[in-house]
Amino acid sequence: MGIYSFMVQNYCSNNFEKFKSIVCEELINYYGEEYRDLILSRINDTNFTFYINPKYNEFLTYNLKKKKNYRSLKREYNRLQKELKNSDGIIYSSKKTNPALYLSTMYKNQTCFIYMCESGETKLLKEIFVPLFYASDESIIHEMIHSVMSSPLFLSVKLHGYALYYKFGIDSSNSIPGGLLEESFTEMDARIIARKLRERKVSLIDNFFLFDEEKCVYDNYILFIKRLYESFKDEINESRITLNNRRFIHDVGEENYAELINLLKNYYDNLYDCDKSFYKMIFDKCIDKMIERNDNKLVLRK
Repeated sequence: MGIYSFMVQNYCSNNFEKFKSIVCEELINYYGEEYRDLILSRINDTNFTFYINPKYNEFLTYNLKKKKNYRSLKREYNRLQKELKNSDGIIYSSKKTNPALYLSTMYKNQTCFIYMCESGETKLLKEIFVPLFYASDESIIHEMIHSVMSSPLFLSVKLHGYALYYKFGIDSSNSIPGGLLEESFTEMDARIIARKLRERKVSLIDNFFLFDEEKCVYDNYILFIKRLYESFKDEINESRITLNNRRFIHDVGEENYAELINLLKNYYDNLYDCDKSFYKMIFDKCIDKMIERNDNKLVLRK
């Protein structure tokens, strides 16, 4: 590792631990003090890896050109790439783990959260990968929330490796629409936490990072389910963080929840060829039924 990459490593190491601590504090304030131990435990069990992916040189150059400080960013990127030419591209990793484990994941250039199986063992590793020059406070917070809202169920040994089954927030089925629902809740929460950090003038972003200003794909779904989240935020977050959605589904009605999941699947299948105003109308009708069902249950309890 060269002098410049060593400097970047120190930046990541020194600043990220402070950033992580403040994010945990905000997550506890947001989700509730009663979840403090659970939140801290799940985040502390997660490894954070900051890396630079040489496979995405042209892609990064294209995005860097959008910035006013393009020349300085590109110069820093080139210096890092040169120093890391014969390495695995990892700048900083918060835990001592085998770098070879990351190589299969680095075809992506995004901030992502995954479970991994350590080679030769059934040991699970919780990993968040953060690409330098293509990450934001919000994207890192988004993945930290995934770490809090997920837990492995079991490993199944397959012919060519392991198959992992896990719970993912509100989604207990590992389905695409259930996953989209959880992703949308996570993105809304990440934006709220990121805004709170900005108010405190806390940011991990520096010259080594780059805000990803592209439109978030989950905005396509937030448009329809934001009202649901605002109406049942406490119930939904309890389900997500405890990884038990039975109470929430019971409150809004199993048939109504099934209808919502079917609507999400239908919209996902027709995302680029549909009338959004029409979908907004039928999503709202479904959410109306959920609210009415819950209100009636509350009346009966009285």
